[in-house]
Amino acid sequence: MNFLFTIDVEVWCDGWDRLDERFAASFMRCIHGRTSRGEHGLPLQLRILSDHGIRAVCFVEPLFALRFGRSPLSEIVGLIQEAGHEVQLHLHTEWAAEAPDELFPGSRTRRQNLFDFNLEQQRVMIATGRQLLEQAGATAVNSFRAGNFGFNCLTLEALNREGFRFDSSYNASLHGLNSGVAMGDLLTEPWRYADLTEVPMTVFKAGPLGLRHAQLNAISALEFRRLIDLGLDRGRSCFVVLSHGTELLNARRDAPNHLVIERLRELCRHVESRALESRGGGADSAVLRSVGFADLCSQAVPRQPDPLECPGWLSLLRVGEQAWARAVY
Repeated sequence: MNFLFTIDVEVWCDGWDRLDERFAASFMRCIHGRTSRGEHGLPLQLRILSDHGIRAVCFVEPLFALRFGRSPLSEIVGLIQEAGHEVQLHLHTEWAAEAPDELFPGSRTRRQNLFDFNLEQQRVMIATGRQLLEQAGATAVNSFRAGNFGFNCLTLEALNREGFRFDSSYNASLHGLNSGVAMGDLLTEPWRYADLTEVPMTVFKAGPLGLRHAQLNAISALEFRRLIDLGLDRGRSCFVVLSHGTELLNARRDAPNHLVIERLRELCRHVESRALESRGGGADSAVLRSVGFADLCSQAVPRQPDPLECPGWLSLLRVGEQAWARAVY
């Protein structure tokens, strides 16, 4: 089973007024996780992952550079690649409205999701985003994720035309089922569209709470361990985790969330131990590999399996754990 730890890396300025005034502090908070108690941002996540031999796929949002220039984007790309991790393309279309020149007629009207745009408009933003990443030093950009998972079938066509090999925008717990992609199916495993492979977010049935995606600050270490082991036992080909550059901060983003930091360490220890077992096991042992999209083969499964599942008591335990963390951190 391929284990993909993906981090959406974005810069937000808490609103669209006074951007120039807010940008420097917002950049330090969103990327470096700067707080009065130290820095707990993207570099810390990458160090923890590296300590356990896990490769991160960082989906970096570059359109902010249309307003603020190449230097801060180059800093992000540099710190990721110098740490041995992977840079791929992420788009939050709101930033297109901040370009000094229109990317296309009407691009100055701020819209939240890629599915709010037509095929050619999506293609232009995707091409612009990849160009910005490459100008900032990114290498081998072959994969994409839409901001808010807000994509549709036109996105896949635009990516295919631009020569991308992978997309990871399908999230069945958010917009995936309404995207027009694989109508009638719920995607839980890689799926083929022309020359592109869709690698969906891992989702699971969380007891009475319904379908949930595997996000670092949204599910417990116990749930992660159960789901990874279940995926291995059932022969799943991919397990995709979501994080963000600010995932290790509390909800106010002014202090570290030590519960989530320890959860990341526990997840990494479990992945590392299962990967070691895979390397030392027999011919019929389940194999777990930490990979990026640069290492991934373009293979689709013949049939989409049902989502993995966790017992209700684990989900309820996590709800209590999260409530405790909000009160403490």
